[in-house]
Amino acid sequence: MKKLLAASAIALALSMAGTAAHAAVTTLTLVNDQVGFSASHTGAFSDTYNFTISNLSDLSSSVTASIVTRSNTAPTTLTSFLLTSIATGATYASSSSTSITTTNGVKKYETTYGILATSLAAGLYKLTVTGNGSYGGNLTLISSVPEASTTSMMLGGLAFVGMMAWRRRRGDQKLSMPMGMTAA
Repeated sequence: MKKLLAASAIALALSMAGTAAHAAVTTLTLVNDQVGFSASHTGAFSDTYNFTISNLSDLSSSVTASIVTRSNTAPTTLTSFLLTSIATGATYASSSSTSITTTNGVKKYETTYGILATSLAAGLYKLTVTGNGSYGGNLTLISSVPEASTTSMMLGGLAFVGMMAWRRRRGDQKLSMPMGMTAA
């Protein structure tokens, strides 16, 4: 009985070690509010990328996997791409698209997953990529606060619309000269 328990414990430990080898956790450092990431695996994987957002931001991220084959059956490369807030547990789903190009009987399958998330609060987030094979992707943060040039263009346009309304109203009211004054 003791040998059976010991063997079960060893088998469980080895299976957990095998799973952990394909479940990587990496911390991403954003440079100029963007970063790239990629990995290559020989089998199934689930990779997690942690990153920190320092202020209110919008996020744009995508991951692409491509595989070349002569098979008529589409291979499975990526199965999911998910953004999660570690603080709140909120998840942001991704959308996917697959394109197929054929050259001389060789097919290239390219699967792309994308996430667009708006108004993300400052905090710690994680991207999780699961599938088979290899992939590459990027993460870009976009400031939610408009730039100064955008604000100045908006204010300039508003001033122009106000001036046009003022001129139109002034044209409707025939301005008369006070008595004794004549136009030159």
